[in-house]
Amino acid sequence: MIYILSFFIFLFGIIIINSTEWIIRGLHISFSDNYFNIILGVPLIVFAIYIVFLKYKYINKKQIKYSKCPKCKEVYTYNELTNGKCKKCKNIDTIDIDEYFIKFPNDK
Repeated sequence: MIYILSFFIFLFGIIIINSTEWIIRGLHISFSDNYFNIILGVPLIVFAIYIVFLKYKYINKKQIKYSKCPKCKEVYTYNELTNGKCKKCKNIDTIDIDEYFIKFPNDK
């Protein structure tokens, strides 16, 4: 939805830059004498690109995933684990934190 909105803002900015005159409810506005169309159009294009950049950055933001050992109840990030094994228990597989609380609802 954000991408569609930014596309239309971008498109509107290009239309404004390429326009020489507008007629709005009988009011004649001419852009040929001054650079009003560029002053309006360029910030719209920059704003649309900025929206896309922020949305892309927000979507690709890495979320830290957590895992919990069912035996010792210790919580780890996946980066801390080796082959998904608990550091303390050594041979016990850890469980994703969301799955853990589904399997063991009393540990909340």
